[in-house]
Amino acid sequence: MSSIQEAVEAARREFLPMRGVVGVGWMDGAIVVYIETPDVARILPRTYMGFPVVFKVTGRLTRL
Repeated sequence: MSSIQEAVEAARREFLPMRGVVGVGWMDGAIVVYIETPDVARILPRTYMGFPVVFKVTGRLTRL
């Protein structure tokens, strides 16, 4: 079984290139995927490498 850190790194490699995904992290044993709109969640899994995935809608992020 993978650690949460390994799963988050794999999720970053897989999810960040997708349109609408702005970040990937973890909290309380779950992978957190930050997305621009709720529609993006429909194309992403609810579990990843054995860990639950939760979504946080952030809107579009821009660098300062």
